[in-house]
Amino acid sequence: MKGKHSPLFVIFFIVAALSGCGDSGSKDGTPADPGGDSESQESEQSPEQPRTYDITLVTTDGGSLSLTGTQTVEEGTGFSVTIMPRTGYRIESASGCEGMLTDNIFSVDAVTADCAINVSFAHLEYSVTVNASDNGSVTPSATQGVLHGDSLALMITPDTGYRIESASGCGGRLTDNTFSVDAVTTDCTISITFSRKGELNDTGITLCGNYDAENENQWSSSLNCGDAGATQIADGMDAHGNLVPAGQDAHYGRDALAVEGRITKTGGGDAGFDFTKLDAGGNDLPEGATEWSCVRDNVTGLIWEVKAPTNGIVGESLHDADDRYNWYSTESSTNGGSVGYADDDGAICYGYDNADSATYCNTGAFVSRVNAAGLCGANDWRMPRKEEVRSIVHYGRANPSIDTDYFPNTLSFWYWSGTAYANHTRSSWLVNVYHGYVNAGDRSSAAPVRLVRSGPR
Repeated sequence: MKGKHSPLFVIFFIVAALSGCGDSGSKDGTPADPGGDSESQESEQSPEQPRTYDITLVTTDGGSLSLTGTQTVEEGTGFSVTIMPRTGYRIESASGCEGMLTDNIFSVDAVTADCAINVSFAHLEYSVTVNASDNGSVTPSATQGVLHGDSLALMITPDTGYRIESASGCGGRLTDNTFSVDAVTTDCTISITFSRKGELNDTGITLCGNYDAENENQWSSSLNCGDAGATQIADGMDAHGNLVPAGQDAHYGRDALAVEGRITKTGGGDAGFDFTKLDAGGNDLPEGATEWSCVRDNVTGLIWEVKAPTNGIVGESLHDADDRYNWYSTESSTNGGSVGYADDDGAICYGYDNADSATYCNTGAFVSRVNAAGLCGANDWRMPRKEEVRSIVHYGRANPSIDTDYFPNTLSFWYWSGTAYANHTRSSWLVNVYHGYVNAGDRSSAAPVRLVRSGPR
């Protein structure tokens, strides 16, 4: 019949359906484990390896890194390298891999790709400042930028009528008109001063001597040249008939002109000397002033320290005339190769404290203390050269041989100069202010000091 199945067909369909499902479970009805062999194979494979990247390190000359070449780094991890400049160099730049430079460490927080770190170095550069006084020129004159270890030379040209008084700083040296620094290794300053050339004080001698007197009891160096009839070209005769030779010291120079009334002085002073008293601020005082702190020599332009009264007791004031000092200087360009003695005799000056080197009784410490105090409004006081000390010696006087109307409280003793003695590195020159002669002395000796500065021109 159409639209209906026979019983035989239904039975066949049921059997076929059951046969097709025969592998879907175990005999006891437990479901089978489909795909069991595939999962077993996956569990036997190795874990996946982390991804890595290459960091290439590149540097210029002038330093090194704590790591070199190409470094392999896992993805997402940090990385750092130490940058080490050589002496005389600095880190100029460091970049790459999105890193950051802190001091001398370049760090990357997380590496995410192949990349390069580039580091460059540059020479250290120092500033050399040139300070020069008036009355001359220096080439180059402006502040210079000098690479580490490079040399520097300055050409110094005094104006007409002037000379180079001093040139120092940066460990350099003056040779003729050239100031040279062999190697600049730090910021520093070169100081240059000029002073008048050819203007010197005379000796102060205005009297003549009878050098040929046969009777030594009649020897004299205090004869009036005019009374004896002695001139530059004609001999004279003293009251005892002794020869008074022509052309003596008293016949020449500023002293002779002063005797003849042929010079005009800015200030005052005996013979050809011309001094002006200065107050504590460095201002001019009238000649009649009874108190003053410094004296300007109007011939040489030098300004001198004036000492406080002497009573045989040291240490009563910074400028005590009784104070003594050992010779000491760390300035290699002027100390002759030896610094001298910083603290050889202990408490021989004002303010000494053996626990404080700034108070030691040596010439270097004394200069520093006077500059710090600003004597007469200035802080450029220094040790005088030998010839500068001699420039105020009055050889027409003795005990002391100086114009005491302007330099009171001067001892008839040896005074230190700042000039080293070439024949012995442990000695420097002294000037004896009893008669005005000079000699070298061991720097451990204790002697007074009169400081000087170069005044305005």
